[in-house]
Amino acid sequence: QPLGAIANATTWFDRTNYFDLAPCDHVALAAEIEADRMRHLRIDSNDLEAERSVVLNEHDMFASDPLERLNQAVWAAAFSRHPYGAPVVGARDDIAGLTRERLFEHYHAHYWPDNATMTVIGDLSRAQALDLASRHFATIPAGRRRYESLCAEEPEQREERRVTAMQSGQPGWTMLAYKSPKGTHPDTDALEVLGRILAGGACTRAEASLVAADLASNVWSSVSRLAHPGLFQVQAFLGEGGAHEAAERALRDTIDDIRRHGVSQDELDLAKGRIRGQCLTSRDGPVAIALQLNEAIAAGDWTAYPAAVERTAAVTAEDVRRVARRYLRDEGLT
Repeated sequence: QPLGAIANATTWFDRTNYFDLAPCDHVALAAEIEADRMRHLRIDSNDLEAERSVVLNEHDMFASDPLERLNQAVWAAAFSRHPYGAPVVGARDDIAGLTRERLFEHYHAHYWPDNATMTVIGDLSRAQALDLASRHFATIPAGRRRYESLCAEEPEQREERRVTAMQSGQPGWTMLAYKSPKGTHPDTDALEVLGRILAGGACTRAEASLVAADLASNVWSSVSRLAHPGLFQVQAFLGEGGAHEAAERALRDTIDDIRRHGVSQDELDLAKGRIRGQCLTSRDGPVAIALQLNEAIAAGDWTAYPAAVERTAAVTAEDVRRVARRYLRDEGLT
């Protein structure tokens, strides 16, 4: 930090990343520190307790957020065996009871060069980047372990599941979550376009069927891009006095209309333009690029990141109708 660097880390379903934003003339120090972190970690008891308090506070913050509570309840109901059903931040009792020994067990199982990707972005040449990797990481032995996921395979969902999260003093939310393919599957791109047509701002289907009808004040969608099959989600914020049942019925009717009749070319072009614009503006700066590239690596294919705009452009109206029929079915709904 005295050198003007920013260091941080994030964790998500399929990966943990550590990143350093540093002046280029100090990038060698960043590489040295990351190499040291990879195999020579020191976990001080006082540091562990201080960090435990931070994570417990983060857990409690999420627990008090109504949308996050609903989201976790939906994922837990949708995934009965796969770890995606457990929140990334963990259960409170697990965080409180975590020991140094358990942390080191996880560390020694996963923190090896053959289970990691080093990304270098900035004003460095290819030769300089490769030299950094050689000088600081080449001497670290490979773990020579099997890192394939030990996740239990989620059984096929054959009927609709329902879950309710109760919280006093909060406006209502309604969420529909359908099983979706893994992030590298081509259908994921069509589902993202479908999500934008359904609930991606002004001039979308849900805007007309819910917001204009005062059934919700806001509706939006998301599709997970994970290493394993995830969820396609649509959320409606009901606002004061909103009725969950009416919002749910309107969302399901809107989805059914797309399944039966498809979408127009104008809707398709608007959705694809919005995705392209967000994709390009989100790539602002080295940290943003590194983090997004890491998500593609964690999902299983780094080339998905540079090819994202072209893949979206290739989605057709028939693709959108096809994925709506294939994935947005009642038996796959939570």
